[in-house]
Amino acid sequence: MKRVLLGLLLFELIELVLLVEAGEAFGTWFPIAAVVLSTAAGGLVIRHYGLQTLKGLKDTLRSGAPPAAPRPTGVAGVMAGILLILPGFLSDLAAIILLIPAARRRVAAALGWRASRAGFAGQRRNPYGPIIEAEAVEIRGEAPAEHPARRHSPWR
Repeated sequence: MKRVLLGLLLFELIELVLLVEAGEAFGTWFPIAAVVLSTAAGGLVIRHYGLQTLKGLKDTLRSGAPPAAPRPTGVAGVMAGILLILPGFLSDLAAIILLIPAARRRVAAALGWRASRAGFAGQRRNPYGPIIEAEAVEIRGEAPAEHPARRHSPWR
């Protein structure tokens, strides 16, 4: 967890340095306009891929098939939109790479493989039915006297 937080902190520090350097090189308004435009583009990308993923889910439910896991390319598209919304040029570059279809498929395949290895890709179906977790307690000693009404009961 500490590595992830340290990585995010380092990433944001690099983003800040790049924004300051762009402001010094091109003037104050260029980074501001770039952040505003990339935020708007990120909202559009999230809307497009989010609606596309929801439409696919709706079509699957209409066909009567059980809902599957969300399409990895749709998830990668939404991730690209989130990266576009984050202020900075490095995250925008990563988002643009995710928007290229070949790169998006590769990243989605890599993330999907890692998610399934970690157990997040959905639950596998058990061919023997549902699994019920329980504990068994063994009681040693004499059995209690049987009640006359319970002699004919199938629950013994």
